[in-house]
Amino acid sequence: MMFMLGDNVYFDSLSNGDVPDVGAMRSYYRDGIQRRGSWAFDDYPPRDVYDPDNPAVRPSTGDRARWWGSFGRDDRADLMAQTPVLAVWDDHDFYYNNSDAFYDDDRGRKPWTLQTLRTFGNYWPNPDGGLSDDDPTQMGIYFKQSWGDVDIFGLDTRFHRDASRGRMLGRAQMDWIKRELSNSQATFKFILSGSIFAGDTDDNEKWPRYAADLNELYTHIWGTGIGGVVLMSGDIHRSAVLAHRNPSNPNDPYIIYEVISSGLANYGPNTSNPSDYGSIIEMRYMPPFDYDRRE
Repeated sequence: MMFMLGDNVYFDSLSNGDVPDVGAMRSYYRDGIQRRGSWAFDDYPPRDVYDPDNPAVRPSTGDRARWWGSFGRDDRADLMAQTPVLAVWDDHDFYYNNSDAFYDDDRGRKPWTLQTLRTFGNYWPNPDGGLSDDDPTQMGIYFKQSWGDVDIFGLDTRFHRDASRGRMLGRAQMDWIKRELSNSQATFKFILSGSIFAGDTDDNEKWPRYAADLNELYTHIWGTGIGGVVLMSGDIHRSAVLAHRNPSNPNDPYIIYEVISSGLANYGPNTSNPSDYGSIIEMRYMPPFDYDRRE
């Protein structure tokens, strides 16, 4: 099984205030996950935009939403056609860089969030997301899927994110993940998140900025003794494995590990980097892992 942990397509160049081009979004999804024969456009990116033989030539900010990942797209489409896939989103496939769901003033929810939610649901074969189809306070892409002795919980870290008010999941989703974790009988519980669980408290793109939500989730896991939790996240364009300790009891022997994945085709040297957030490994590429489901 493959987990797509956000930024699966880039909508940045489509940003148009409160009126997204949904048709173009659908085109970008088709370009991103289907074979070239089904592309909305037949032309291949020019060599000065994307040169598959020269790793130094990569799309510019203005071009990457259209062309990012062009090289090897057929191989990727074949992989996704033969491999079970579960997906969550992050900012770029939610709408634009660092996007959240609410205005800073009293206007409430941004209207385009409902359109991007529907578009996401049209292209990823996830279980039905959220708890309602018409109540925005309960909507979202969050889901549970069991795979052998593993329960997989996909979090929606965008549809209810409110950076100005420090909220990440919303009340309904928070109650849902706590309830589902408590009821899970699986040996391992994988929690998928577009945003990483480490970082500075003033960084809107990292979980620590949303301290109330993070503390409530951690308190529930450690406080009720829910074992086998593994966090999986993306966003930072390189891979890492972080060891999280109980913030209320640093001497607690139960360590929750976070696996951060790079993009599928990431490349580069395995060297230490300040953006590793204290990783216990050094790697830049997408991390595969094995889980033996036999007794």
